[in-house]
Amino acid sequence: MPSRRLIVLSAAAATALAGCKKDATSPPVPTSVVLSPTIVTLSSINETRLLRAAVLDQRGDTMTGQTIIWNSSNMAVAVVSATGVVQAVSNGSAQVTAVSGGLTSAPATVTVAQAAVALQKAAGDLQTDTVGQQLATALMVQANDALGSPVAGVTVTFVVTSGGGAVSTPSAVTAADGRASVMWTLGTGVGTAHQVTASAGGATAVTFSATPVAGAASALVLVSGDGQQGQPSMALSAPIVVQVNDQFGNPVSARQVDFLVTSGGGSVTPTSAPTGSNGRAQTAWTLGPGVGTQTLEAQSGALTGSPVALSATVSNLTLTSVQPDTLVEGQSATLTGDGFSTTPVNNTVTIGGSPATVTAASVTSLTVTVPAYDCQPARSVNVQVNVGGANSNTVEHPLKAAGIVSLAVGQQQIVLDPANFCPTGHSPDLRHRLPKPGAARADAGASGSCRRTAHSVIRARRPLGASSGGRERGTGR
Repeated sequence: MPSRRLIVLSAAAATALAGCKKDATSPPVPTSVVLSPTIVTLSSINETRLLRAAVLDQRGDTMTGQTIIWNSSNMAVAVVSATGVVQAVSNGSAQVTAVSGGLTSAPATVTVAQAAVALQKAAGDLQTDTVGQQLATALMVQANDALGSPVAGVTVTFVVTSGGGAVSTPSAVTAADGRASVMWTLGTGVGTAHQVTASAGGATAVTFSATPVAGAASALVLVSGDGQQGQPSMALSAPIVVQVNDQFGNPVSARQVDFLVTSGGGSVTPTSAPTGSNGRAQTAWTLGPGVGTQTLEAQSGALTGSPVALSATVSNLTLTSVQPDTLVEGQSATLTGDGFSTTPVNNTVTIGGSPATVTAASVTSLTVTVPAYDCQPARSVNVQVNVGGANSNTVEHPLKAAGIVSLAVGQQQIVLDPANFCPTGHSPDLRHRLPKPGAARADAGASGSCRRTAHSVIRARRPLGASSGGRERGTGR
């Protein structure tokens, strides 16, 4: 019995071995279809992705030359070409399979989920309107994916970034066409850029711009030219300038302004003028022949502030001459002219910008003491008289220090009050030194400076190369 079982088992093993040899040499038979990849995500409409299908035989080897047919379960979301290229059609999901003979692959899941990468201005940019008004056209943007298709359901934020004003809502969601819009009311000022920026997450933002223009003329205001002083029958030095504004203070152009002399005679040129781009109109005012206060009005219809009243003070104050021919610091001078006050303290005289003391006065003459200056050289200065707030014309006149000390080379002179001594700058070799305690010397030197002590000595030296007849000068006051 044992021998018989052994023989039967051996026969079975031989049969199995024969079968294995037969499979290894048998022709391949299609057994399955496999896709790669099996999960696909597309973020733009018309975006594509290639799927690959492999037909495997009974041994798991890839078979070539097999016919494959591709199918999509939802062609409204994604379609697939005969070569396995999947293309996005709309947001959603679809199952894509490959069929070869009677074999069907496991599905690949395709998801289409658009992502907005850029905003595009669709309407409302570069409008022009009146300040404080709502623009006629809404600001509209379109959210696009990477391939330029509109994206719905995107929240877009609108922010006024310049010029003031407001938008009708701070944010809006894009519709099926990918568009969202808001209304924009401009700010109240001109002269600055008016802008609104639209943004949405990581998408590229866009900026809308608008040009504001002034509203209707509302007010007339004075700019300059009031309260001037002048002489009879002479033109004022500065023009009369007024400005027309809208309700927000913006300048209004092309508004007519009339100018009218209301007292004192005189005239204006022009009598009427339109405002320019800066809202301003101006005229030149020639005073009448009388003295005192003269008046003028600027008018522009029924605007707030119209008419604007202006006045000018007219005086026959005139400075005709100054004596002596050269003014000397600290000494007396005579000013001749007209319109002076007979009360000395009512006349303010300036010489070189410094006040002079008026010691005597008549209508046509003033006696003054020239002010002293701190070691300034001889020069020309302006002389002017002011009476009751009115200024005379200015007269340019020579001025020098109180005294000149002229020394021959080798000579010297003691100045008892060093505070009244300074070099003129004409002596490159005038120098000040101390020869012994308690005494001071001033000698010709390059520095031109001096030390002020109890007394000073001025000494002149012959500069190198100078002739023996030369003289040095210092100024003593």
